[in-house]
Amino acid sequence: MKKNNGIAHLASQTTLPQQQKKRYALQAIATLLLGITISDNVIALTAFDHIVLMFIQGVKL
Repeated sequence: MKKNNGIAHLASQTTLPQQQKKRYALQAIATLLLGITISDNVIALTAFDHIVLMFIQGVKL
């Protein structure tokens, strides 16, 4: 598994304030929907994987 320091990865970090998590998660969703990168090198598929993981871990949007 490759190391990922993208926005979705940042959103999954539990030490971040809730507002930061929300912002990163929304950026990851936008990346997925638009199919482009937003201020990061996250590909849509990677963002989607992390979004699923965040929901499983209980990150509230």
